Amino acid sequence: MAIAKLNTKYPEIEADGLTYLYGVKVDRKWFFFDGPYLAVPREFYQKDTSKPLSVEILKSIAMEEIFRGYLKKNKQSGELEINDGFFASLTGNGGCADCKTQAQWDSVYLATVRENWKNRDTSTYHPLQ
Repeated sequence: MAIAKLNTKYPEIEADGLTYLYGVKVDRKWFFFDGPYLAVPREFYQKDTSKPLSVEILKSIAMEEIFRGYLKKNKQSGELEINDGFFASLTGNGGCADCKTQAQWDSVYLATVRENWKNRDTSTYHPLQ
């Protein structure tokens, strides 16, 4: 999923953006987490950079930049549909070649998340004054 973020708080920044939102289902529970933020300079899409981009423009950018691998066009209808091939590496044996059950895969996935959490950046950042 993507969350459109219209910048109305900082008028000196002439950009809006999209935040990736990921979800994974483990043990019949959904876990959601933020992914990268895609900054979108207004000057690339409109002349008046003092106004936020429209939701339609951000949706179009999300479809091209964020969902490109997740979705594909149906050959008969031309409509977008989920690209199951993209997700096969995430839900099949992509993360665990030896896994035989969903519980084993869940365990490997959660171990990876725990390892990533241990290696996170814990620096304290101070905004520019």
